[in-house]
Amino acid sequence: MEVRHTPLSRDDVPKKLMDQLEAGTVSYVWFYRTDVTNTTDRPIRIIWFEGFITYNGAWVSSNIKNRVLRTTEFLQWFGGDVTADGWLRPCGTTTCHVNWHCSGSSIDVTMIAKWAFIAVDAEGNDYFAEAIVPNMEPVKLG
Repeated sequence: MEVRHTPLSRDDVPKKLMDQLEAGTVSYVWFYRTDVTNTTDRPIRIIWFEGFITYNGAWVSSNIKNRVLRTTEFLQWFGGDVTADGWLRPCGTTTCHVNWHCSGSSIDVTMIAKWAFIAVDAEGNDYFAEAIVPNMEPVKLG
């Protein structure tokens, strides 16, 4: 399994999401596309995934739901070569077209973020992949 993040510009973000973020308390947002590719020859199912940010030199879990993310959220956020019940086809890629993390402070504009994923195949073998979000300038809101 492989994870890849591609930076997006403000123009790539749907207006509805921008309006929601502008109405909130965050000041800086990093936008990117996240692709998860099944590099195996068998279907795999994402059973856990999580965003992380650096805080005081350590990785800390962080996502909009403030809880563990499972297959249900994966299916809501990602689309592509994945079946309705969550199986990612061999050599297939599934995509979250607009992924993001945010900060309310200019102090955090150098924060590092990553996403990690755990999948299983039908035989119960585990697969793990993670990727750090590339260094990019955040979008300043407001």
